[in-house]
Amino acid sequence: MLHHGGRVASFPRKRKPKNRPFRHVCGKTATPGRASPHFPRLNSQGKRPSPSADQNFLDNQGSLHRIKSQKPLADPVADNLQIHVRTFQPSTTQEQALETLTDSMAEVLDERQLRHIKNAVLLREETQTTYLDHGLAVPHGRTSALDSMQVTVGLSPEGILWPDDARHAHLIVMLGVPTAMVTGYLTTMQKLLRWHKNAPLGPNGEWTGDEASLLASLQQALQ
Repeated sequence: MLHHGGRVASFPRKRKPKNRPFRHVCGKTATPGRASPHFPRLNSQGKRPSPSADQNFLDNQGSLHRIKSQKPLADPVADNLQIHVRTFQPSTTQEQALETLTDSMAEVLDERQLRHIKNAVLLREETQTTYLDHGLAVPHGRTSALDSMQVTVGLSPEGILWPDDARHAHLIVMLGVPTAMVTGYLTTMQKLLRWHKNAPLGPNGEWTGDEASLLASLQQALQ
């Protein structure tokens, strides 16, 4: 009921929708040519992690368009980002790249946190490829084991199949995101995509400078 200028407007009371149990459908066959490679799990109990435990909300092209079109949000969370950069050998596979990038977080994460972020990242990659556009892949995972965002970057001048010959990732930016972080994560993605659009990249999306220049450029863009 609203009171405005002596007038009273009443609205019909909405019925509360009935709760419906969430059903997870398993066993679907992946579309040929688009399936991601199988990655080993790192769960200490040997169980497959539940998809609902570490949900991710970057659904490639649809969300990519929405993120690009949104205005940057206020971001008090990403001010202290620590970014690590690695350059991959020409023969590096997607699985090896993901393993290397998650392992590089061991400098700031304990064993439990590292295990959780690995599971979250691999689960996301199995669900849908994180290759976005022009040589950029953004593997990412959300977990309650983290209390701050983690960023590691991989360079591949030759390109890594991500996951197949149709997509070659030259710049891989991995994000480890706390489950509770929403605004900070979306803001970081906005900044990253805007940076990538204007970055000094080669014709295939490869970084044209060295590790130090990439680190400095990303730190300035994401802070």
